Amino acid sequence: MSTELQSVAEIFNNRIFRIPDYQRGYAWGEQQLADFWSDLRRVGSERTHYCGQLTLEKVVSDGGLEWGGDEWLVKDAGFVPHFVVDGQQRLTTAIILIHCLLKGLPPEERITGLKVSELRERYLSRSQGVLHSCIFGYAKDNPSHEFFRTQILGVPSNDYSGVRTTYTANLAFARDYFRDRTAAVKGSGDREQLFKALTQRFRFNIHELNDDIDVFVAFETMNNRGKLLSRLELLKNRLIYLSTLAKANDSERMAVRRTLNAVWRTVYEELGRNPNRSLDDDDLLRAHWIVFFGYDKDEADPLTQFLLNKHFTTGRLDQGELTLGNIQEYAGSLQVSARVWQQLHFPESHAVQLGDSVSRALIRLNRLGFGPLRPLLLAALSHEQKNGDFKALLFQAERFLLLVRNFAGTRANVAEAESFRMAHDLHQGRAGISQAVDMLRDRVTRHFSPAAFSLEISDLFGNGGKGFSDIAGLKFLLFEYEENLRRAGKAAASKIAWDDFHGSRNSIEHIYPQDPKPGDWPEFEAFTDAQKHVLRHSLGNLVAVSVAKNASLSRRSFNDKKRGTDQIPGYSQGSFSELKIAQVQDWTALEILNRGIELLTFIENQWEITLGDEKFKRSLLSLQFL
Repeated sequence: MSTELQSVAEIFNNRIFRIPDYQRGYAWGEQQLADFWSDLRRVGSERTHYCGQLTLEKVVSDGGLEWGGDEWLVKDAGFVPHFVVDGQQRLTTAIILIHCLLKGLPPEERITGLKVSELRERYLSRSQGVLHSCIFGYAKDNPSHEFFRTQILGVPSNDYSGVRTTYTANLAFARDYFRDRTAAVKGSGDREQLFKALTQRFRFNIHELNDDIDVFVAFETMNNRGKLLSRLELLKNRLIYLSTLAKANDSERMAVRRTLNAVWRTVYEELGRNPNRSLDDDDLLRAHWIVFFGYDKDEADPLTQFLLNKHFTTGRLDQGELTLGNIQEYAGSLQVSARVWQQLHFPESHAVQLGDSVSRALIRLNRLGFGPLRPLLLAALSHEQKNGDFKALLFQAERFLLLVRNFAGTRANVAEAESFRMAHDLHQGRAGISQAVDMLRDRVTRHFSPAAFSLEISDLFGNGGKGFSDIAGLKFLLFEYEENLRRAGKAAASKIAWDDFHGSRNSIEHIYPQDPKPGDWPEFEAFTDAQKHVLRHSLGNLVAVSVAKNASLSRRSFNDKKRGTDQIPGYSQGSFSELKIAQVQDWTALEILNRGIELLTFIENQWEITLGDEKFKRSLLSLQFL
C-alpha cells in the first residue's frame, strides 16, 4: 500500500474517480460543512491544511462497474480510473465547493493561472461531441449517480428520473450551503484565494491499495472511524462482497451484484421519498428481520450480531450453508418490504394503489403509532390478501393499539412476541390474515376490560394527577370524535388537520378552565377543590379546538369562550366539537357528565366494546360525587 501527501490539484491529475457500488452515499450535514468552510477560510495562502486519508483503488478492469458512457475518458482521453474506497465525504465536499466557486464565471476568466473552462475540465466534467462525463462521481448503479451528475454539477443527461433519497437530500443541502457562502464572497481576488487554498493547500494522505488487499474488507475496516456506517450500508457492502466469493460462474455473480444494487437503490429511494420525514434504516431492517427470519427474543442486536456476524458470513458461504440464491432471495424480500414500508408510513401517497378504505385505516394507525405491530402489518401488506380480511386486520390493530396500549395501562411489550411470530408465519405461509385477526381480537379480550380502563383513570387522577388529560391516546380519541361529527353533518372539509392538532400543545381545551378568572364560573363554586380538579380533567370537559385559545380567553367565562374575540374565534366559529358545545346555554358539572358519557358511548360504538351501564360510566369518569 503506497502512501503520499497530495493536494487536490495533484490528486486530480489525469485521474477520474468513481464512488463504487458498495459505498454509502453522501452523509455530511450542516456541522461538517461548516467545519470544512471554516477550515478553508482560515488556511490563507501559506498554511497547509491536512484533510486526512484518501484511499484509492486503481481500476485495472471495469470490476463489474458500469461506466455508463464514461469509458471514452479512459480509452480516448487517457485518464486513469480509480475507485474511492475511503474519504469520499471530504472529496465530494471539495468538488461541490469547486463547482460553486466556478459557477457563473466566464469560461475565459483566469483563476490560479488557468482558464475557468480548463479548471472545469480538470475537476468537474469534460465533453466530446454528444458525450458528457464527470471527472468525479458515482458508479452508475449508485442511487446518487444521476442526481450528482445533473442536479449538482449540471452535466447533461436524459436518464435522471427525479429520484430523491436521504443521500441526494444531503448533496442538495451541501450545494445550497456552499452556494450561499460563495455568493457572499467579495471580489474575484477573494474567490481566487479560496480556490487556491482549496486546490493547493488542502492535502490528503493518499493510499493506493495493492492488488492483494481485499477492498471490501478494507472498506468496512476503514469506515469504522469518523461517521460510522449504518447497518444498512454495512449490509450492502457485505452482501456484495459475499456475491464475489460465492461458488458460481461470473455471469451469476454479476447478476446478483446488479440485483443488490437495484435493491439498495429502491431501499434508499423509498426510505428518503419524503424528504421532510425520512424513514429510519434500522427500523426497516429490524422489522424485515422479524418477518424474514423469525423473532428471537434472545437476540439483543439482530442487525449486527445476527445479520453481519452470524448469518451473512464468509464462513457460512464456505461451508455451503449460504448460497448466492439465499443472498438474492433475501435482497428481493428486502426490496419488496422497502416499498411496503413506504406505503405503511405514508398511505395518503398510495391511496389509489391501496384503496380508499385501506388508506384511511392506515392513516389512523399512523396517528396511533404502530407499536409492536409494524412487522405484522409489513408481512400482511407484503402479500396479496383478500381485501375484507386485510381491512378486518387493520381494524383489530386499531382496537388493540387504542384500547390495550393506551386505555388499559398495559406494559409496553404486551402481545409483542405473539405478533412477531404471526408476522413470520404470514411470510412463510403457515398462517393467514384471518388468524392474525383472531389473534389481535383475542389480545383485546385478554388485556382490555372496563375495570382495567377505570383503574388506569383512577391511577392517573391519583396524587393530584390530571386523569383523562394525561391518558395516552387522548388526542386520537378527540380527533376521531371530531371526524365522526363532521361525517354526521355531511361536511366535506375537516376543520382540524391532524398534523396541526397533534403537534400543537394547546390543541385540547379545558372548557371549564384549569385556572378560571374569579367570579366567571359560579356554577362550580359549591364544589370542593378536589372535585373541581376532577371536573376540569374529566373526559367531558376536554374538547378539540380548531384554533388554540390564548391564555386570556381560555380563562374567561363560558359565554366569552363561545363568542371569542376579533382575533380568536370562539366555540361558535370553531371545530365541529366546539359548535356542538356552543349550543349549550350554560356549562355545568352536569354538562361535563353528559358529554363524558356521550364520548364513552362513542368509544363503545367506534371500537366495538361495552363499558357498562350509566352508573359504571359515571364511576369511570370519576364523577360519582355528582
